Amino acid sequence: MVRVKDKNKTEFGSKVDVNEDNGFCRVDRFSWDVFNEGGDVELLVENYYKFYGCYPETFMGDGIYMNEKVRAFLKEKGAKIYGKPLGRSPKESKETAA
Repeated sequence: MVRVKDKNKTEFGSKVDVNEDNGFCRVDRFSWDVFNEGGDVELLVENYYKFYGCYPETFMGDGIYMNEKVRAFLKEKGAKIYGKPLGRSPKESKETAA
């Protein structure tokens, strides 16, 4: 796959969307094709609802999933969001080594 990133111009392998619940993992999407997995959040959440009968309590994702549209959708569904906040990172971290 050709990527638009500085470090590596290409990557190899499949992309997988996985749902984890109580230690059990379910594959929602597995593909060797090029796609932006950030567009799959609504599909993943609705699949979760179909499978479990409720919306997920939490959603954890990296930066590609955490855009404003996705955050609004997850908030509407009542899910807590764990991921990097929007906007620039602070110059000095508030976190300590502990």
